Amino acid sequence: MKAPVLRRWRSLLLLCLMLASLPTWAARAWLDRDEIELGETVTLNVQGDAGGSEPDFSVLGSDFDIVGQSSQSQINFVNGQRSASTLWAVALSPKAEGVIGIPAFDVGAEKTDPLTLTVKPPSATADAHAGDDVFLEVETTPNDPYVQQQVRFVVRLYYAVTLLEGQLDEPDAQGVEFRRSGNDRNYQKVMSNRRYNVVERRYLVLPERSGEVTIPGVRFRGRAVDPSRRGFGFGGGRAISAHSPAQTLNVRPQPDGSGTPWLPAEQLRLLDNRDQLPEQVEVGEPITLDQRLGVLGLAGSQLPELTLPPIDGANVYPDQSSSREEDVEGMVRATTSRKFAIVPSRPGSIDIPAQTLSWWNTVTDQAEQVTLPPRRITVVPAAGAASEVAPPASTEPATTSDVPTATPAEVVAEPGIWRTAAIVLGLLWLISMVLLAWRWRRAPAPAPVSAPAQAEPDTLPLKQALKAGDLQAIDRTLRSLARQQGVNLSGPGGLAVAFDDADQREAVARLDAARFGSDDASEALVALRSAFARGPRFLRGGSRKSQDDGLLPPLYPR
Repeated sequence: MKAPVLRRWRSLLLLCLMLASLPTWAARAWLDRDEIELGETVTLNVQGDAGGSEPDFSVLGSDFDIVGQSSQSQINFVNGQRSASTLWAVALSPKAEGVIGIPAFDVGAEKTDPLTLTVKPPSATADAHAGDDVFLEVETTPNDPYVQQQVRFVVRLYYAVTLLEGQLDEPDAQGVEFRRSGNDRNYQKVMSNRRYNVVERRYLVLPERSGEVTIPGVRFRGRAVDPSRRGFGFGGGRAISAHSPAQTLNVRPQPDGSGTPWLPAEQLRLLDNRDQLPEQVEVGEPITLDQRLGVLGLAGSQLPELTLPPIDGANVYPDQSSSREEDVEGMVRATTSRKFAIVPSRPGSIDIPAQTLSWWNTVTDQAEQVTLPPRRITVVPAAGAASEVAPPASTEPATTSDVPTATPAEVVAEPGIWRTAAIVLGLLWLISMVLLAWRWRRAPAPAPVSAPAQAEPDTLPLKQALKAGDLQAIDRTLRSLARQQGVNLSGPGGLAVAFDDADQREAVARLDAARFGSDDASEALVALRSAFARGPRFLRGGSRKSQDDGLLPPLYPR
């Protein structure tokens, strides 16, 4: 009885887990514009799971006229699983000026976040173009930029007729660079009791030189339905056109003392993770410094390359830079990031220097600086490294003052006896010298004393790591083998100077560079497999010092 019950419970639990893992759409709401003029329309978008009920948009009737509504379904596949959502779009025309709150909407079991919309007074455009079927409006902000500062350039096409076709020319001018920003916006606006459809197209203008720059007017040409002509035929409709007035920019030069590189922007932030790095590391243990630069008002091509000054006592391996751009209210926000692998090469401490970047704040119109503080990190010898050799004991003979001297006993003898004893002792000494010389000539030459053989390292783990192509495993295995052979890895150069073979030293240097992004991993692996095909050749005895003095620096340190 118990087994069937357990199986049913397991099946029910599995079914619940499968249902919980199905992808769902979190309900969200957004406006196509957060700020409009009275008389314009704005589109409210609400998206939720396809199983959710339609939101109740009638609550908007007190502040808006609902001039249009539509919905569409979307089907997506995420990780092989099917999910469906519904998007509702509602065109709203505000009834009054001010800041209007849009409440949260219930979409099934989900709830959207509330929104706010700012409605400004209508501009003077209505008076200038009252009654026109089509006209163009151009807006530039600011009109007095600095050289290379981004300028917002907005073109709006208003039309109150049914268009059959149309073409809006791209702006162009000498001394400036134009760049499209985002997609076209479409909405409606009521002016002089007439409803216009509006197409808003945004550009970024980059002045390339200082002085006065004139941007010619933009032209629109098209064909619209002619109510007076009821016939059909080729080329039907009437021609319409519009032309915007020219715009003038007074471009200011780069101010004196503004610094290099020249970075005119609205916002700038320089960050890294130096405060989160460990307080203490071992020799050869890499640490990663991650730097990011974000700027509002500059393109990615205008940002400087992130660099790190040389660090005494460490090798620096920079990674490739990565950058991205996004549109923020008609401006470009560019971000670049780069990682630096810092590998300590000796015990003591390393100092990551302070870094300062100067830029020009176009909002306050003054120079500013952002600074990253210095950081010191303690470096200790690598674990298992050979300890320093103790100084040898003194081999100087002890002085006679330290050794007690025996007082010879007095010998009382007659002069003749003393002379005879001296002659006999001299003859005996001479005979003994002759016998020793004869024996030395007849004895075979002593065999040279050989130094005790050092056990050969077990290279099987190294062969396995080389075959697998795992650079981290190769580095760990080589360090372990070096320590087994008594090689001190805490000195200058670290692992790269532990070998008696130039190819192996170069291969290890390329290994370090590949591990930290400065060299191609596949090429480094080829060099390692070739250099260590017959096993590592470590330095023996006291040859370490002479080898260190003649080594070249690593291939890719910075």
